[in-house]
Amino acid sequence: MIEILPVPFTTEAKRLLLIVPITRGNAGEMVRFLDYWFTTTTDYRQNTTNLLITIIQAVPGQPLTPDSLLLSPAEADDMRALITSYNNGSHHQSTNISTILPRGRVKVGFAIVSLRPTTHIRLGILEHFGQRGLLKGTTVVVFLEPNLQLGDDFLNRVRMNTIPGNQVFSPIPFQEYHPHLTKFKAPLQSTAPVALNKEHGYFNSKEFRIISFYYADYLDGNRNYFQLNLTKFIQNS
Repeated sequence: MIEILPVPFTTEAKRLLLIVPITRGNAGEMVRFLDYWFTTTTDYRQNTTNLLITIIQAVPGQPLTPDSLLLSPAEADDMRALITSYNNGSHHQSTNISTILPRGRVKVGFAIVSLRPTTHIRLGILEHFGQRGLLKGTTVVVFLEPNLQLGDDFLNRVRMNTIPGNQVFSPIPFQEYHPHLTKFKAPLQSTAPVALNKEHGYFNSKEFRIISFYYADYLDGNRNYFQLNLTKFIQNS
């Protein structure tokens, strides 16, 4: 027997908030990501997508260990300067982006969020923006990684597959092998399209950092998780 489950109607007109957390572990990928975004992505022209680069730095005065993922204040300032140069059309890798987009228009938003080393980065980001009233229940939050190469229809797939009260969307990405380990010696910062075959990489079913959801669903899940653990605590005490 086949059961058809009713779900709310979705459209491709939903506004998205794309959040890209930047840490020491992935800061080196930002040039390629920004170059790719400005030269190949057309979704921002439709005013339906906001890209927010979130620079994660340590709380001022917090000592950093060599293996810490948090940026120092100086590293965070360097990243802010890089994003500003792209917004001004003065930084490009392979294409003159100033001829694609008019100067003076803010194209990428960015924020510096200070977290402690023990704070989960994505939860800390949501708490930071939520407490400041920057997230509404109807906001579709999309977490990305700077080493991600977006397909032409990726954002529309996010809109169609993120359903309020019913479904989050976490696509399985195709992950390239390190080029030094294969016979294809493509440069690490290449923006060329990824070749989807087993000689170049594999579909990583264990990758969950790319995910989209409604902020209201996140709040409901948080509330239910707290109530569930509180109930268990009372029962066991």
